[in-house]
Amino acid sequence: HMNTLSLNANANADVAYARPIAYQRQHRLLWQERVPGVTLHSLLAKSQTDPALLVRVARAVAALHSTPLSGLARSAPDKLSDKLVAAQETLIAARPACAAVLRRVVATLLDRAKRLPPQSDATRHGDLHSQNILVSPTQVYLIDMDRLSIGPPLADLGSFLAELAYRGCLSAEPFEATRRQLTSIVAAYRQRVSWPVSAADVAWFTACALIHERALRCV
Repeated sequence: HMNTLSLNANANADVAYARPIAYQRQHRLLWQERVPGVTLHSLLAKSQTDPALLVRVARAVAALHSTPLSGLARSAPDKLSDKLVAAQETLIAARPACAAVLRRVVATLLDRAKRLPPQSDATRHGDLHSQNILVSPTQVYLIDMDRLSIGPPLADLGSFLAELAYRGCLSAEPFEATRRQLTSIVAAYRQRVSWPVSAADVAWFTACALIHERALRCV
């Protein structure tokens, strides 16, 4: 899969990957070529990102999603609802005062899940966050591809947007600034893919990730 991704990246300037060198099957260890750049995580921590950089990242994610790979496992969409319910119980145990609000939000998300339109299948990263994105002046690299799967691409996008929204909360920046940032990323992503990317669907996956990823990790 890494060989296929590397070959496809040669024809797509939006994304790059660390070139595979060797695989030690007995240790399940993949050796890859070193790539230049720093993690997006480090740039976000220093407030050294700008809209143009985040647009480049959005295009890199779209490029991965648009690269067909054979033999990948399929991610089960119904597991997301299960994760929400499990996260709800843990979060309520940690913060009982938030129980009423959290139950209301999760119930709304679960009800919406029943009416989500069929999602397109794509090549998903499966663990998309800023520490798995390296950036250089000329390229965006996606790394840590151990969880590649076939499934709804907006789940990846929602995870990434949830991280940025979470960081906005920590920095206490005005919500409007965060909203503009997220909107520009979605717009750049939408321009690079062939499937529908509705604001409502993106919002659903982002809200889910804020609960079962970001809030839960705090606990």
